[in-house]
Amino acid sequence: MKRLKFSLFLVFALLFLFSTSLHAWVKPTASEIALDNAIADLTGLLRFSDLINPTPSSSAQEKTEFLEKNRIGKRYEPQFSYEPVSKKAMRAVARLKRVPAPDGVYKDFLENAREQLLKKVDILSARGSDGFSRLAKELYALPSPKEIVQARNFIVKHGIVTKAKEKTLTDKDMANELETALKEHGLSEWGVRISSKMSASASVLPVSRTIKIREGVSFCTDDVVRLVHHEIGVHARRAENGHSMPLKIFSSGLDGYLETEEGMAAINEERHDIHEGLMLFAFRVLAVDWASRLSFSKVFENLRKMGVEELLAWNLTQRVKRGMTETGIAGCYPKDVSYFRGYLTIKKNLAGNGDWEALMRFGKVSIEHVPALLKLEN
Repeated sequence: MKRLKFSLFLVFALLFLFSTSLHAWVKPTASEIALDNAIADLTGLLRFSDLINPTPSSSAQEKTEFLEKNRIGKRYEPQFSYEPVSKKAMRAVARLKRVPAPDGVYKDFLENAREQLLKKVDILSARGSDGFSRLAKELYALPSPKEIVQARNFIVKHGIVTKAKEKTLTDKDMANELETALKEHGLSEWGVRISSKMSASASVLPVSRTIKIREGVSFCTDDVVRLVHHEIGVHARRAENGHSMPLKIFSSGLDGYLETEEGMAAINEERHDIHEGLMLFAFRVLAVDWASRLSFSKVFENLRKMGVEELLAWNLTQRVKRGMTETGIAGCYPKDVSYFRGYLTIKKNLAGNGDWEALMRFGKVSIEHVPALLKLEN
């Protein structure tokens, strides 16, 4: 009996040690939790992804006028308007700035997240001003000459699909498809909603565990497969892994996470022989390069000359000119380079025996954060 009791004790002790060594993280300090909460509060109130885009009414009105004039050979440069940052969000900005620097093992990650978030506040505050493009470039660098060449080469290699696929699925149909896929992936706490305030056809809200579908967009059946591998297989899964980390910043995102995550999503598509998303990413690189030097109408014209259909050319151009009011001048929002840049970075990393699962399991972090997190984990 004594031997049995000792054996049981040994088993439970080993199980406890094994589980804690694999899953236990250092408990955040009170000062780390305070900063984490302040970052989370502002992230929710700021609604950056909504506010960086023109208001839906402004976008629709300018789109109609631009395309009508373009079809009869008249040049027109859209004039976008934007929703203001709320007073609640600005009060949260002030609170975030007042929170002292924390102590503890997560302090560098937290300061990294605070710095990124405050840069986004500055970008929103500069919408429509001369300083907008400069501030945006501090967060998202313009494409290098090498990246521009690589984007062009990708387009040449895969060719441009000029024949549009039949789009038989409505926004509600796609929402239903993704709801089913979320359940199949074990993401039972996640949901899908349709929104008019977005520029992409689909996006993930990690903090609220929500996938957004743009209102009024039609989809083809191939889009379902692509979005499942892209939005759920990478974005939602990484966000969910972030929710199991010690702090909220790992689900909302650290500086540079977007580039890493979009690169992973592109790789996940490529693994399933899907190239439409990557083709779009390559065109975004060219569009950002042109927008940094040219007007809205010239960027649109260059895309059309390359064979991009009219509505897609409008969407690409609006994306790289969002944040500006007067779009007839040089300037851009360069975020869209991050997608193709991330693809190149992750592809190179994996070719050098990089660890896909390590990139997935810490949440919404950059590839640059992974070595430090592996040390903390072990």
